[in-house]
Amino acid sequence: MIVSDRKTDAPAFSQADWDEVSDNPDLTDVELAALRPARELPPDIYAALPRNRGGRPRAASPKVQLTLRIDRRVLDAYKATGPGWQTRMHDVLARIVDDPGAGPHVEADTAREAGIYRRTGSDRGGAVAAGQPFPPSQDAECGPSGRKKA
Repeated sequence: MIVSDRKTDAPAFSQADWDEVSDNPDLTDVELAALRPARELPPDIYAALPRNRGGRPRAASPKVQLTLRIDRRVLDAYKATGPGWQTRMHDVLARIVDDPGAGPHVEADTAREAGIYRRTGSDRGGAVAAGQPFPPSQDAECGPSGRKKA
């Protein structure tokens, strides 16, 4: 159970308060037995009833919760960029899906924007330090495949 420390502005009303201001008398057993579900109304009336079930509107493209295993260094690099790191990680993946040919250049641009160092192509041997600036020379050395140009 989650308990919030936030104070609510809504006043607390007791049952006695509600009873005092209630204009509606209690329903009798006969009245309760006579009640019917709304779906038993004539179809034209039932169709005119609002269908709003309350709550937050549904997203046109809802996100899916999943478990994903990511190297600690990648996670640390994104977390080091501060709030919004999950959105930035999503944006990298979305940009690659939207333009599959973009590949490493999309990642490089996003890493630079986020302030994350990204290794490319044959430069996979060294460690990556979170929050290190993206080396500007790597873009020029990197071809469309993500490998260094000959």
